[in-house]
Amino acid sequence: MGKRIMIFSLTISILVLFAINLYLGNGACQETEEFIGTFVSNGYTMDAYAVYEVDKMERLKIIALYVLSALLLLGTLIFGYKLASTYQVLSADEQQIETVIQKKKQFENSDTIAWITIKGTEVNYPVMWTPDAPEYYLHRNLKGEYSYAGLPFMDYRCDLSSDNLVIYGHNMLNKTMFSQLLQYENADFRDKHSRIRLETESEVRVYTVIAAVKTYTAGFRCDSMINAVDEQEYDSFINDIKDNSLYTSDIGAEYGEQLISLSTCSYHRENGRFVVIGKLTSCKDK
Repeated sequence: MGKRIMIFSLTISILVLFAINLYLGNGACQETEEFIGTFVSNGYTMDAYAVYEVDKMERLKIIALYVLSALLLLGTLIFGYKLASTYQVLSADEQQIETVIQKKKQFENSDTIAWITIKGTEVNYPVMWTPDAPEYYLHRNLKGEYSYAGLPFMDYRCDLSSDNLVIYGHNMLNKTMFSQLLQYENADFRDKHSRIRLETESEVRVYTVIAAVKTYTAGFRCDSMINAVDEQEYDSFINDIKDNSLYTSDIGAEYGEQLISLSTCSYHRENGRFVVIGKLTSCKDK
């Protein structure tokens, strides 16, 4: 909408400028001809210099009005830009308010355990949890109606205090749900989108991405460790992540630090999975 406002302002400015110039050009020529015609009809003669001076004055008048028109054009463009900028800010505020309202409504659904967001991506969804029906939201929306895209959901063996929160989501062709996780194959994308935000009813948690893994059902499994029995099991899982990660990260994880694993389908091979793993780096009460 902001671009439309700018285009509209520019179009109006050009039309106004064209109309002024057309009017002034015709008016100036007509005034010059009438002045010379009146002067000559009264019996006076005009040499070339006198005609030049009259024409010069009219040209100066036209130039001045051109400058005025240009200033009008500039002013209109500035006004249009400010109006468009204001609209964009208001639109962003409205979207933020709408998101807050939407979150509030969706937390009213008892199956909603959190809200996950990755800034700069399409990942901005409620996270569902139904331990008694693990894949209930695999192909259902918030109303429980059929939806192929479903909703992201947390592994039934997890809870918010688990050592590793495993969350599943579809890889949709329209770039929604968890499809953009596959871009974490690129380390540059990881650097620009390194924060995973998980909002619960009482907290806001931020996880920093430490690895991305291409795997399959018989390979690395992000759900092989949900709650570590001891430090050895935790460290073994971290080493397994490092061995399979697509890139080396200087951010490690130590026993006691909570992990989050986002898992989606990948078509690099049969039964392929793509997993993005992060560790908890910030947790604040709401």
